Amino acid sequence: MKRILLSATAATAAALVIAGCSSSNDAATSSTVGAPPITSTAAPECKAAPDATVALITAALTDSGLSLANAQAVDGEDGAVYIAANIMQGDKREHSAEVWATKDGKTVALSSNARSETSLRDGRKLGLSAGDSYGSAAQQCVVADLRRQNRTGSTASAPTTADAPVTVTETVEVPQQTAIQTTPTRTLAPGIPPEWDKNHDGAIDTDAPIG
Repeated sequence: MKRILLSATAATAAALVIAGCSSSNDAATSSTVGAPPITSTAAPECKAAPDATVALITAALTDSGLSLANAQAVDGEDGAVYIAANIMQGDKREHSAEVWATKDGKTVALSSNARSETSLRDGRKLGLSAGDSYGSAAQQCVVADLRRQNRTGSTASAPTTADAPVTVTETVEVPQQTAIQTTPTRTLAPGIPPEWDKNHDGAIDTDAPIG
């Protein structure tokens, strides 16, 4: 009987030791396995587009009545610089945040209207795109600069950082309509001729030609 009790006790102790080891191994494993590191990329910095590049793009506009406004630049990869600007017809904005780029000493057009409104070559053949992260950032720089201009009234560009995508809201002035005055419908008292009630009060006038 003692032998049986001793064997059972030994088996229980062995099970506890094994369970303890397994728990320790699990704890060690869980402590060494963690979530992958989180990386973040800073938004490209906005800066005023170089005057020489703006002048070159302006000279390449196919319509001499067009000009550029809110021109901003963002540094891309491999020495590329993305240029974005609004295309203006006088004070009217014809196209918003169109994108060009300079790379290897060449200035090229990227966005649709940048290609159609200038004589510059298509920069997509160089692997650049108005829709990549740098082109999108340059467009947001233009939006931010336009907002700053509307807020301060100054056309001078200020350094900023490209924000998350935003929507430009234009204020449209609606012509004030002149109220149309209408003559109220004349209601006559029953049986009273119009010439007897010239002041339309529903009663016979004191000077009515009665009889």
